[in-house]
Amino acid sequence: MPASDDFLSGDIPKLDAHSSLSGIGPIEMHHPTVSLGGDGKLDSETIQQGDELIVASDLDHNGEADHLKVIDADGEFSAWEYQHDDAGGHWVQTDHGHL
Repeated sequence: MPASDDFLSGDIPKLDAHSSLSGIGPIEMHHPTVSLGGDGKLDSETIQQGDELIVASDLDHNGEADHLKVIDADGEFSAWEYQHDDAGGHWVQTDHGHL
């Protein structure tokens, strides 16, 4: 599990496709550069961490990532969605596989 001292590029932890986001809270978006939400607003950023590519998206425009995609160099990937609840929220894995 990534620890708070593993965070790079703002609040994005060091991740790979096998990482668990259990215990990781909201991830603040600092520099979105692309609109993936279809509304023309900048909502996503891509971060290269070693051999991993991470795409973080803030589709509800609240300043925090609500979707993360992690792709390893070998094509292994995982997708995560941040779901808000009475305890604050948690990350739920929505997909995992190999490209």
